[in-house]
Amino acid sequence: MRWWTRKRGPEPDEEWWEALRRVEGEMRALRLDWESTYDKVREGLARLGKRQKALAASSQEEPEPNGAPQPTPQQRLSPEEYGRVLREHRMRRH
Repeated sequence: MRWWTRKRGPEPDEEWWEALRRVEGEMRALRLDWESTYDKVREGLARLGKRQKALAASSQEEPEPNGAPQPTPQQRLSPEEYGRVLREHRMRRH
């Protein structure tokens, strides 16, 4: 018996078709969410790459005219450390 001559089973009912439409709609929504997320990550990585290039270019520049070396990204202070240093400096001034 050939496959094209076999009888088909009963047609799925309307509830089955509604479930299929719902799943397809959810898949479209997931695809759109994924594309949006992917675009945001791609743009963020592009910005990060540009920032890294700018930091690398600025670290290769000559030091300040007053002779103070440019801090590297690893030498920069965190906000807490900056506040501590600022408070210590103010204490010494007064």
